[in-house]
Amino acid sequence: MGINKKGKRKIVVDDKVYWWFVKEVQKIPQVSIISDDKAFIAECRLYNPILQVMKSPNGKGRISVPLEMGERYGQLFTPGYIKDLIQLAFEK
Repeated sequence: MGINKKGKRKIVVDDKVYWWFVKEVQKIPQVSIISDDKAFIAECRLYNPILQVMKSPNGKGRISVPLEMGERYGQLFTPGYIKDLIQLAFEK
């Protein structure tokens, strides 16, 4: 079964399709990222520099997001920031 794409944005990283969306959790913006095949699922809160990987071919875990990465995008979830988060998850 595929992913419900309503309200989600598409991004392609290394020839793989991901879907992402932002929601508020306890009044803090949080991005959720899901690969098209659901093999990768991760979340990251805007003001908490931790990428929580719930499912990945590399395993689960919490990854510290470099402070300069968040500052580079002005503390906004942009397509460039989402791409960097995905690549960071696969570096570790």
